Amino acid sequence: IGYFIPDSRVRSYTVLLWMAFFVAIIVDSFFLGRRIKKTVAERLPDAADSNRGLIWYGVTRATMVRRWRFPKPAVSVGDDI
Repeated sequence: IGYFIPDSRVRSYTVLLWMAFFVAIIVDSFFLGRRIKKTVAERLPDAADSNRGLIWYGVTRATMVRRWRFPKPAVSVGDDI
């Protein structure tokens, strides 16, 4: 970016914007993980002890761009589950 943007103030703000974006992703993932853990405990009480993999899967799936997900989503956006 430094080669394309000669103004050092703009470069500094760009770096701060990227840092804020990454912090927002981490905070969102934390709260999403807590929500997944609660939902798994309600729906699958037997699997409540080993839900670490489910939380990781849910967070990575939720933060991935929908077109790039693999396997492909089985339901369309807005459909009831």
